[in-house]
Amino acid sequence: MRLTTALTRQIQLLLAIMNGREVSRHILTRTMDLSFPSVSRIVEGLISDGVVIEKDKFETTARGGPKPIALSVKPELGYTIGVDIEGFMVRAVVLDLANNCVASSRRALNPDEAGEPLGALVTRSISKLLARNRIPQNRVMGIGLGLPGYVDPAYGGTRDWFSFRGLEKLPLAELVQKKFDLPVSLEKNVNCVALAESRIGPHADQQASMAVIIVRFGIGCAFMVEKRLLNAGGSRGGELGHTVVK
Repeated sequence: MRLTTALTRQIQLLLAIMNGREVSRHILTRTMDLSFPSVSRIVEGLISDGVVIEKDKFETTARGGPKPIALSVKPELGYTIGVDIEGFMVRAVVLDLANNCVASSRRALNPDEAGEPLGALVTRSISKLLARNRIPQNRVMGIGLGLPGYVDPAYGGTRDWFSFRGLEKLPLAELVQKKFDLPVSLEKNVNCVALAESRIGPHADQQASMAVIIVRFGIGCAFMVEKRLLNAGGSRGGELGHTVVK
């Protein structure tokens, strides 16, 4: 399906509102290279449809004039699920469209659960999280999986994970997609952290390039260059945890 120019701009504006912390009509005018009347017209339409809401006014560094009104996507319109697998723990969270965590769970991971039982554990954790918090599955927009080791998104799993042999034979993304019939994305867990810091972290507006290092069961590193993930899509770049130090 080919999107019209108007629909494309509407989607781009929605994404800009979702990914920003304090977004106003004036900020959208600057960042989207659209005129203020065009931005206002799209925003008013989204407000009328119940998709976007106006929030409190916020301070700016500009002098004079009225304070801008912050815009936000209506949080409860939809949800996303994130699952983080590392070391001896499986964590799952549900986020609303304002990136608020509305539900979370954690489960100890036993080495004997590597392989097929791990897939059942992940899908069961997601199902219980939705049921316990009364979140309808038809409001969930997608699921993201963060895995350790050498992650290959094209394969849908990890090619090696030194702690749990057998996981490299598990196409986890395919199992989750079949269970919930939802879009599933998969990346290395440290890459997920880097993407989150770059888009909604405390320095997202000031820092376009960064290195992110996480120290947990293992050590992982990811690089963001001009808001783009450098070692994505199955790259072994940033594998500090497997660097030999003499």
